[in-house]
Amino acid sequence: CRFSESPRTETKMTIGLKSWRFSQPILEKCKVLFAGPHFQSAIPMTSRLIESRGLLEQIEIVHAPTDQDIRDKASCAHVAIPFMQRFGADFFSPELTPKLRLVVQFGVGLEGVDIGAASENGIAVSNVPGSMSGNAEATSEHAVFFAHINAEAPE
Repeated sequence: CRFSESPRTETKMTIGLKSWRFSQPILEKCKVLFAGPHFQSAIPMTSRLIESRGLLEQIEIVHAPTDQDIRDKASCAHVAIPFMQRFGADFFSPELTPKLRLVVQFGVGLEGVDIGAASENGIAVSNVPGSMSGNAEATSEHAVFFAHINAEAPE
């Protein structure tokens, strides 16, 4: 998240006719929505990291373990981390997520995110491949396994 103490001249980043929401500074505490019941250990780990870097005044984690929590808390989020939670087109509506700028997934697994709907609403979507998550290795093993089965499968 980018922060600003005072309003600045805005430089808009556009692709086609859409303006990306992250091109505008955040003038309040950046709220990061941790969505769904998966990977709960990431919350205290991230909280410790935020604290150790002296960022408690700038970043707040918003925990939303249920679908109802996600709907109730999404309106305040600037960043959303799906953690295997599905984010369909309705999630990216300006009414539900007016402040949302970025959806970021640690590791693989953006198939549950409607990237087209996010882009249409000026919300960037990204993943952060992580060697520590085990996802890269597991995904590679899975691909090799299926390639091996397909190579041996009778026609």
